[in-house]
Amino acid sequence: GKTLYVPRVGLDFEKCDMDLIRCDTSAKTGGDDLFYDCWPRNKWNIPEPPADLTAVAGPGDIDLLLTPGLAFDSRLHRLGQGK
Repeated sequence: GKTLYVPRVGLDFEKCDMDLIRCDTSAKTGGDDLFYDCWPRNKWNIPEPPADLTAVAGPGDIDLLLTPGLAFDSRLHRLGQGK
């Protein structure tokens, strides 16, 4: 089995803080809704794990991390912070 961790930046965007929260993708939501459809939305209208999900990833928990990016420099470093 695989475990999914989803980023949560919280309410204070100026802190540039991010936690990776373990999520239960099998949770029943009713109908055709996806597990994250009822999550609160951040200031960019992106769903984030609710405060009652508290399992934060620790060292060794993540084997693969996918990071979206639109622009990269000549050394393949991602440009910007999504703001």
